[in-house]
Amino acid sequence: MKSRKILDQGAFRDFSYDCQQTISDSRWALTGEAGRFADPLYSPGGDRIALHNTLITDCILTNDPRQLRTKTRVYEVLMRALYQAYVPSYAVSYEVLGDQECFTVKYAWELAVYFTFFVFPFINELFTDLRFAASYLREFAKLGELNRSLQQYITDYYRWKKLRYDPPNGPQFFDFMELGGLRSTERLFYQVGLTAVEGATVLAQESVKLTEFARYIVAHIGAAVSI
Repeated sequence: MKSRKILDQGAFRDFSYDCQQTISDSRWALTGEAGRFADPLYSPGGDRIALHNTLITDCILTNDPRQLRTKTRVYEVLMRALYQAYVPSYAVSYEVLGDQECFTVKYAWELAVYFTFFVFPFINELFTDLRFAASYLREFAKLGELNRSLQQYITDYYRWKKLRYDPPNGPQFFDFMELGGLRSTERLFYQVGLTAVEGATVLAQESVKLTEFARYIVAHIGAAVSI
């Protein structure tokens, strides 16, 4: 290739990016790297594509113009919320990945959220059920502030810890499923075939459990700092 001339090149200086709009009742949509795309870590790009394509396909199959307008408005809000939910994982607490303890609580929390708000509705085909959307977005909105605050709390602990302790000499073996909050959300994989009403009830119950899990993480960090 040394003798070949480069004609053009392009790159995203900041890889993660948002969009003003990704779906329209004029029958166009953006998905994958053409739409909202998050950091490749944890492979959320694949998750976004799966969710966006599900919503887009549902709109393609919708012939009634009024119903299509309703769906595109709701789905646009949903697509934006699902993308923005991932942002704190990278923009706020990315640096803690270098510490095993901080990474453990961060990752366990994010998995619990993922199982509850992403996997559970998806395997029950509830993302395309408008009867489920209102309750889902309501619970998701509550989670947003909690998630950002917790991510910042973990980051602050990491920065505090880095100045006071040397890293361990070897790996500290740990089973993520020992954390009750994560173990509880893993059971959602086996709740399949629920209606929109049943799904909303389960989601509300699991949201309470997530709040308790967040309190557990805060208590763990508080205890570590107090020693």
